[in-house]
Amino acid sequence: MKEVKLNANGVEVIEEENLLAMRYFSDNGGLPSGNYDEDDIAGTWVLISGEHTNYDMYAYRSIDDTTLIPLEIYRIKLIEELTGERLLLDSKWLEENDPEMLDWITPSKYWGRGYDRKPDPSEAIVELKFDEGGVAYYANLETSPDKYPSQNQPPWGEDTWKDWTVEEIEKYWKKL
Repeated sequence: MKEVKLNANGVEVIEEENLLAMRYFSDNGGLPSGNYDEDDIAGTWVLISGEHTNYDMYAYRSIDDTTLIPLEIYRIKLIEELTGERLLLDSKWLEENDPEMLDWITPSKYWGRGYDRKPDPSEAIVELKFDEGGVAYYANLETSPDKYPSQNQPPWGEDTWKDWTVEEIEKYWKKL
């Protein structure tokens, strides 16, 4: 996925002065297929690989097999698909994909209530529960008898969807 901010001619705003800049709304000399308004293409779009016609607005480019989708439409679709889902993430996935989450969870003040132990980051598991308002975070250790940390505790933190970028939302959507 690549975000592109386009002007009215379908050229990236940062490339407007470049005469050889790519025209995103050009497809082998014609316009891409899709259900967009060719007179209203200025704005931020997401460029993704393949043909994706299941969006309220899209432009498919056969020349490079990519689809342009307005950023907000793409964001809303990802959120709709994540709503009601939950993900259980182990430390290996977090280390590779979201090390900041692992760094936030493991030194947290919540560890050690009732016992004197600082967890090893490699033992941490994090559950994310998605709803229409955002995401709630729960954490536990792999050695816990509860499969899902949310079974026995309140959330460790919560974010609204406004707190997340499209890249962050897409990362967890792909994990589903």
